[in-house]
Amino acid sequence: MVARGNGSLLRRFRRLLRGIGQVPLLALALTACGGGQVLQAADPAQPVTAGKMLLTPQQNIHGGRLATGVDATGTPKPGSMRGFVNFISPAALAVRGPDLYIADMGARKLYRLDTMQQVLSVVPDVSVSPRMQLQVASDLSLYILDPDHAAIHHLTRGGRLLQTFTDAGIAMHLTHFVLDEGMGRIIASDQLSQRLLRLPLAGRIVSVLPDTEVGTFRAVGAVASVGEEMYALDAACVCIVQLDADGRVQQRFGYGALTQPHAMVADRHGRLFVADAFDRELKVFFRGELIARYAPHQLNVVNIGAMAMGEGLLYLADSAGSRVVVFRVQPPARDGDGQAR
Repeated sequence: MVARGNGSLLRRFRRLLRGIGQVPLLALALTACGGGQVLQAADPAQPVTAGKMLLTPQQNIHGGRLATGVDATGTPKPGSMRGFVNFISPAALAVRGPDLYIADMGARKLYRLDTMQQVLSVVPDVSVSPRMQLQVASDLSLYILDPDHAAIHHLTRGGRLLQTFTDAGIAMHLTHFVLDEGMGRIIASDQLSQRLLRLPLAGRIVSVLPDTEVGTFRAVGAVASVGEEMYALDAACVCIVQLDADGRVQQRFGYGALTQPHAMVADRHGRLFVADAFDRELKVFFRGELIARYAPHQLNVVNIGAMAMGEGLLYLADSAGSRVVVFRVQPPARDGDGQAR
């Protein structure tokens, strides 16, 4: 009886040792796949109190199953499913609901990924260029900025052309745009004249927004909007310019924190996420202050080619890494009055 009891204890002890030996492996697996690990900001010397718990890794998207045919609504046709297709060099992104659009410069194709089904389809008859910009409307239709022809094309989810926004009377070199459905307009950066242009969704007349205020810009880059407020990257001052709905300058910020900003998105709380090509960092601003910055290795990317924001998720196009990296953006803390801080 004693011998059997000792053997039972020895077996339990061995199982315990095996279990302990597996713990580091399990922890390593969770870290590798993102497993809810919260990212820490890159520079503890920066005012990052609000940014320490900001991003949580969610997913790495390398591609998807390809549907070779879709119907008028963009739904894959029966029997059209093929094998898995990998991204080569994703260069532009847009997201709304289940639809994630990826312009792949390597494949020279514009894909729509159904993020629920992980199914890819090709948007037909679209010429992909390095400076292409994308926006998705609330009805899931797609707006494509075509920099080579100074035009913005509006397509149905199934890929049918609805409208082209352009104006032969104004020489334009459009670089970035934001879809402002609440105001019924598109706001676009014109690098040629270094101004912001207003393109009404219901018409074809292009106008400057407005000359007296936008004239203070010497170079206009990426634009974003939060409610009635707009933000633009000004490459001349290397800063962010905040404007009201009529284009009046409210403030400038980001001096010294930015060097070569090239992409910007905003979440619904008013936080701005800016990709800086110089140091390849992601820098986050809130109420005019830098609250967090992340180095490429912290984001598990080689570089950030483009960004998109939707449903509390931040999408980063890692062009060199041939993938799209997804992060959950944590909501800001609230003060005693219920205001974000």
